[in-house]
Amino acid sequence: MQCTTWGHPVTTGIRNLDYYISTHDFEIEGAHYSEKLIRLNSQLTYYYRVTLPHFSKVRSDFGLANTDHIYLCPQALFKFHPDFDPILADILSQDDQGQVILVEGNHQHWTELLKKRFSQTIPKAINDRIRFLPRMTLGEYFNLIALSDVMLDPFHFGGGNTTYEALPIGTPIVTLPTQFMRGRFTYACYRQMGVMDCVAENPQHYVEIALKLGTQPDYREKIKTRILATHTKLYEDIKVVHAFEQFFSTAIHSELSGV
Repeated sequence: MQCTTWGHPVTTGIRNLDYYISTHDFEIEGAHYSEKLIRLNSQLTYYYRVTLPHFSKVRSDFGLANTDHIYLCPQALFKFHPDFDPILADILSQDDQGQVILVEGNHQHWTELLKKRFSQTIPKAINDRIRFLPRMTLGEYFNLIALSDVMLDPFHFGGGNTTYEALPIGTPIVTLPTQFMRGRFTYACYRQMGVMDCVAENPQHYVEIALKLGTQPDYREKIKTRILATHTKLYEDIKVVHAFEQFFSTAIHSELSGV
């Protein structure tokens, strides 16, 4: 019996793999797997609580102004699908104080490729407000999240570890769940927390949520307070262990009995 899961959030397409282990919140009905899909009634990962460092840096240390509305999207650059470009353009065109902050790729060529694409898909007047910061230490990365007003979860491939690491800081993450697992991690976290205010129904709604969070400090603090009050549900959840135990026990029994 062979199983796989979300290290790579796609089917293997390999006939020898028997099961793909996922969760109900990660998958829609009729999800696309060559393996038999197992949807656990829990989260998929026993994630340890994040230990946050002391935040000593201020916005100017990152070249950012206190008057800016910071929309941070610190994802790996290969996650930036062209469908996400109009989202960035709409946010910046409707928020004159908006700055979209990205982090340079592991390879400079990746950064240059994305900059070139943005120059073709986003008007220059607002493209100038998309900034790439140099890669940084983990502590600086957490500090940058804390200094940002909003985090943007890109579609169709959103954050996984990024979301789990960021939610304890409280900065709201806007997300639009898609039909595949790779676009549903942040949505699944919010479902577990019972906080759905930052989950969009469509691209236009995504922009509306981002702008409301970016431009209305009182509303943003309200959502941040709810995130900080509920995010602990995501970490060190023993139900994850029990769900895996039950699956393996049932699956092994089925294999041995030839059912």
